[in-house]
Amino acid sequence: MYRDSLKAIEAKAEEITDKVLAEILARAEGGYYSSAPEEAVSDRISQVIGDVQKRLESWLGRNEPKNLIFDRYLHLGAKRCKQCMPVEEIAAALLMIQREISCAVSARTAADHANTHDEPAYIIYYVNLIFAGIIQSVITGYWNEQTVIARKRRWEKLLPKEALRI
Repeated sequence: MYRDSLKAIEAKAEEITDKVLAEILARAEGGYYSSAPEEAVSDRISQVIGDVQKRLESWLGRNEPKNLIFDRYLHLGAKRCKQCMPVEEIAAALLMIQREISCAVSARTAADHANTHDEPAYIIYYVNLIFAGIIQSVITGYWNEQTVIARKRRWEKLLPKEALRI
């Protein structure tokens, strides 16, 4: 039922990447992304699209537990925190990717009149659920890492530097 929609995401992955990249670089608020190499930002966008497509297929096929889907994004949030990347830029980029994936599914549906009317809504619903979980996981990982950093700084202030050396 949903194979064609997943293929549409895969077929339009490069187009989605280009659209999201152009939008990110055009944003005035995109300070971190605009200072990063364009190829690196493009690779990150492509990774998210590929990851979502694979995980969407697993989730729709009930092959993978939902909690395992988001573990990667907890670690990604922590990593981006360590890189001092603003969490709102990460969330904005993920929402742009979500929108373009939903548009790709809708466009495929508009071109293919043989579809049932429920399929695009079904796929887009799951795309939205996956991205809600991804964004929640990134933010949670980011906040958890901020907590670790704050505790470490607090201990560094309380203890002499000699005590922290191992």
